Amino acid sequence: MLKRDPNAHQFTLTNGLKDTTYVEKLAQSVGLANPVGNAVKNSFALAVGTGRGDLHVPMLSDIVAELNGTSLVRREIAPAHKKGPPGKAGRADQVSDC
Repeated sequence: MLKRDPNAHQFTLTNGLKDTTYVEKLAQSVGLANPVGNAVKNSFALAVGTGRGDLHVPMLSDIVAELNGTSLVRREIAPAHKKGPPGKAGRADQVSDC
């Protein structure tokens, strides 16, 4: 995932949802609490619900990030605007003594 390779693990999100649903049902059938497994299953269900169940598992984190209004893809940040020399009157970043 760190290298942004969607094919690093070629297993679809739909298959992940199916398998984690099996784990959920197995845990329920023997009376076990499965909070982490259910959280994983819910994450797969969320991704599949967006219509992207055919994507591979490494894309799950990107989908969750997108749904939270962010991106995991590194973006270059533009350099900060250079300000004039210190003490120059009228600069916007100076506080008035008035």
